[in-house]
Amino acid sequence: MALAFEEFAGEFASIVEEEAGALTPERELLSIPLWDSLTIVTVMALASDKYDRILEPDRIAAATTIGDLFALITESKSP
Repeated sequence: MALAFEEFAGEFASIVEEEAGALTPERELLSIPLWDSLTIVTVMALASDKYDRILEPDRIAAATTIGDLFALITESKSP
């Protein structure tokens, strides 16, 4: 199953309480007010529950943009 960025952006938007249209691949994660350690855990749960992917916390912490997060999900392996 190919994952579209727009689908991921919609899911991520609900987590960070922003409009999906404002979440472009180039958007810096640190520019999102709700980007914090709890959000990282929530993104890990989203990746696992919705996309059947396991994300390592250190790789998420190294991401700087929403596009980086999307790439982690699309490139990671299923458990």
